[in-house]
Amino acid sequence: MKNLNLFLSTGWLMSAWTLYSLAVVLALYKFPWRSLRDSRVVQHLFLGLTFAVALLWLMRVAIYPGLEVHFLGATVLTLMFGWPMALVSTAIAGVGSVFFSDVNIAAYGIYGVIRGVVPVLVSFSIFKLTDWYLPKHFFIYMFVNCFFGAGIAVFISSFFLIGALWLSASYPLSFLYSEYFVYLPLIMFPEALITGMVMTGMMVYHPDWIKTFDSAAYLDDNK
Repeated sequence: MKNLNLFLSTGWLMSAWTLYSLAVVLALYKFPWRSLRDSRVVQHLFLGLTFAVALLWLMRVAIYPGLEVHFLGATVLTLMFGWPMALVSTAIAGVGSVFFSDVNIAAYGIYGVIRGVVPVLVSFSIFKLTDWYLPKHFFIYMFVNCFFGAGIAVFISSFFLIGALWLSASYPLSFLYSEYFVYLPLIMFPEALITGMVMTGMMVYHPDWIKTFDSAAYLDDNK
């Protein structure tokens, strides 16, 4: 979101700040503080993955001001911890982007909505729908929740970015389509691939570390 605050009006920025603040407050209210306090493993995972996502967000390629390509990592956080911890983790990673990159504090709200709230909620929604309506199977979890979920999270997050820039008259829709939207598959696939690889490794070697993965259900040989 390089220089995004230069494109959006004060009303847009304030609305995004309000929405993001409410989302973070709700996440803090739902946050499993006891699990974090009592488990050294959870502490290390949460801090380690938060730091990793913060680094990923610093490694981005700006196509045009406000339009950039980078990894999100939100699906990994959501599947590993659930949506409250994932949202708090992205909020902390976003603070790192404010201090160590050119993200302006005025744009932190919309930055957090597009990079944090949207992909986390999309990833968690796909997980819940899969959990409710599809058989509990290792490969269903891997391909639908990890691979497909990460790709769709990037797509919808980018769609929100395009919508914000278009509705604020920052760029014409034809420009956003030709210079960004048509390249979304090239952004979605690497995110999906890396998410699938990371989560598959976790499922194989440390399934007990994944909050949304029930090894007894997904790895039952009798099914």
